[in-house]
Amino acid sequence: MFLQGDSGGPLQVKNKKILCMYTVIGVTSFGQACGFTGVPAIYTRVAHYLPWIESIVWPN
Repeated sequence: MFLQGDSGGPLQVKNKKILCMYTVIGVTSFGQACGFTGVPAIYTRVAHYLPWIESIVWPN
């Protein structure tokens, strides 16, 4: 479900091997309505930005 103000929130999937662990695969960008079936929400794929994210989280 995507609501106004959710921009920047995670799109995550549950890890099938490790209990209570999730992987962030996207970041909420925008969408219309509030999670209605058939109404898409737009996410940014995190994998494309991993080098940059890691350089911020784990600087040299």
